[in-house]
Amino acid sequence: MSAQTAPAPVSHQQEHLEKELAFYGSYHSNTMNKIIHFCCIPQIWWSTLIIFGHVFIPEFVNHDLAPYLSARLSVGTLFAIAFQLYYLILDPFIGATYLPVMLIEYFTSAYFVAHPPAWLPWQTAFGPTPSSLPFASAMWVSAWIFQFIGHFVFEGRAPALTENLTQALVTAPFFVHIETLFGVFNWNPTLHKRINNAISKRIVAMNKANREKAAKKAQ
Repeated sequence: MSAQTAPAPVSHQQEHLEKELAFYGSYHSNTMNKIIHFCCIPQIWWSTLIIFGHVFIPEFVNHDLAPYLSARLSVGTLFAIAFQLYYLILDPFIGATYLPVMLIEYFTSAYFVAHPPAWLPWQTAFGPTPSSLPFASAMWVSAWIFQFIGHFVFEGRAPALTENLTQALVTAPFFVHIETLFGVFNWNPTLHKRINNAISKRIVAMNKANREKAAKKAQ
């Protein structure tokens, strides 16, 4: 009989990645809630870049790199750089595959900040100067409302941000991206299985903790 090959050891970096995704995934196990998040998280992230793209770093002026590319250093720029660096640290390969998405999101948001399209609604809602800020704010609020509906109506659980605000907000775009790699491209099914197993275990533990908490309140 041939000896079974032992599974390859998981690196500390891989353990951290799986822990992050299991944390976020344990709050997104319902199919409808997942669909809502797949639609809303990119909107929240993009509108966040627009909103904070209006908070400029004073020493830097606007640069039109091309008729359709505009960039000015802002708080939105710093967010985009920080998030992308974190994703590269979390997993270099997955982070690298997210880079084109981040660039598209950043430069389109920067363009909307510098040159609000004429078709955008509510351009003068916050003042006489045409701005994409009212549109982005409405998108941001609407997407968050749908997210809470997904959690409380379909998932039956409070959002991940109630447990760890920073971790939930930072992990969200990365979670959508890696789930796209898993679901659309069937990338790394072994990792996908490990993460799903970790999510299932975490959900069981969370449900048990909730039952114990409810039992104590009932006493």
